[in-house]
Amino acid sequence: MKLPELNGDHGRSPGFLSRWRRVKEEWLEIEGYLVDSLRTEMPVRVKAGATFVGNIIAPKITVEGTVSGSVYGREIEVASNGQIWGDVLAIALRIASGGKVQGW
Repeated sequence: MKLPELNGDHGRSPGFLSRWRRVKEEWLEIEGYLVDSLRTEMPVRVKAGATFVGNIIAPKITVEGTVSGSVYGREIEVASNGQIWGDVLAIALRIASGGKVQGW
């Protein structure tokens, strides 16, 4: 499976997407600072220390870093150091102690 297309080069995106296999599932991992919007059928993980500016649409999303934008998925998990600064739409939402969600 190839990596999803991002919506464009905004010239401010030293972060990157990488693909990993976790528990028999292929995941997209976001590292560094990335500005874009992401829509994929693969699970997404925003790694600790990473910042993603834009919307994420995926079946499963784990946020260990920071997302500034809306997050849409069936399962969304915010780790103890994770932050979402935007709206969240999910069937299942887990927020660990210390995790932050601030909708608009």
